[in-house]
Amino acid sequence: MNPSIKPRNILQLSNDEKQAFIESFDLVISDMDGVLWNEINIIKNAANGLNLLKSQGKSVVYVTNNSVRSLKDFEILFKKSDIQAESKDIVNPLRSIIEYLKMIDFKEKIYCISNEPFKASLREAGFDVINDPSKILKESFKTLKEYIIDDENPGAVIVDEDFNISGPKIMRAHQYLTKNSQCLYLTGASDKKLTVGPGINILGPGYFMDLLETSAKKRPIALGKPSRDLSDIVMKKFKIKNRDRVLMIGDMLEQDIGFGKNSGFQTLLVLTGGTKLKELEDVKNNHLIPDFIADGMEDFVEFFRDFNKSKI
Repeated sequence: MNPSIKPRNILQLSNDEKQAFIESFDLVISDMDGVLWNEINIIKNAANGLNLLKSQGKSVVYVTNNSVRSLKDFEILFKKSDIQAESKDIVNPLRSIIEYLKMIDFKEKIYCISNEPFKASLREAGFDVINDPSKILKESFKTLKEYIIDDENPGAVIVDEDFNISGPKIMRAHQYLTKNSQCLYLTGASDKKLTVGPGINILGPGYFMDLLETSAKKRPIALGKPSRDLSDIVMKKFKIKNRDRVLMIGDMLEQDIGFGKNSGFQTLLVLTGGTKLKELEDVKNNHLIPDFIADGMEDFVEFFRDFNKSKI
């Protein structure tokens, strides 16, 4: 990491710096997985830290790459975490993709590599999604050809998280993208790694998206973090006028900090999720170095306790 742009720990700021920091933003955009909870537990005191920011008059909205959890699931987690929030405060790739397709008045068929609830939501929104349930193919070129090459001619290929992704699905998507030069390529969660437990990361969908982009020679319209395409949607949805008055909080360098930097927001990395301090110290790309760091949202409890004492 370049020592000249080393991030500041919020608990090591002077009282004047703390005041300047708090006064420098009006809106908090927060990730959720790895910031407020993980796959196993609600993160201790994360809600307290978030609620203290709200008590300072900060508005809070949520931008996640997780379309596997339903909006109802998020509402349940908000309630368990003691956070006052509604589904309208959430942006995820599924919502962004649906809004984008409606905005361009899309009427053609869609081939979608994603989980079944994601596909069901597209259908509920009125879109014609090609039926392609996950299955194991007989290992023969004849069977493979029959699966990949068909008479379908979708106007869009969508790729998000699919726990049953396979080579044949990627090949089928590639066939559609290359045989129709007008076929749109839309992507959601582009994470290169997914955190599924403390210290446990697995391969994310971003690599498969890159494979399709390279092989089909088609740049995707990316509607998950860290895309600038998503940034434009978020700016419009939440009526953001001043990018530098926004604080992006997340636990992933490429997705969260990269999204904040691409959007012109201030950035804060918390170390309760997919990024540990050693990984941050080894970062070579200055674009992924956050402005501020904290061990977790719980640090805001100590931050405001010390800050308030200093004003007495």
